[in-house]
Amino acid sequence: KVYGIGEDSIAYYPVSATQTGNKVIVTFEDGVTITGSAAQFFQIKDTDGQLHDVQGVVVGNTIEFTFNGEAVSVLYAQFTYLGYVSLFGGNGLPIAPFVIEITK
Repeated sequence: KVYGIGEDSIAYYPVSATQTGNKVIVTFEDGVTITGSAAQFFQIKDTDGQLHDVQGVVVGNTIEFTFNGEAVSVLYAQFTYLGYVSLFGGNGLPIAPFVIEITK
């Protein structure tokens, strides 16, 4: 796809991350799509500073994770080499790597 004048040409970032019970939800402003069955390359940081590899499910403009613990932040694509990406924003471009703190 060639991006022309007036079209988005930047990667999307999340606007918020929350936790309710064992559900951690990362919200994007304008949709998220995925190729494959689960959102990969995510980690959740807990209150002890430990990172936990997790896979999420795309639901509308959110990605939902199940996490049994207290989450501090969500990290995406914080690896040296991914090989490929499977998570895209509403404009069709890959989601950029990010770290977002959980809003209490």
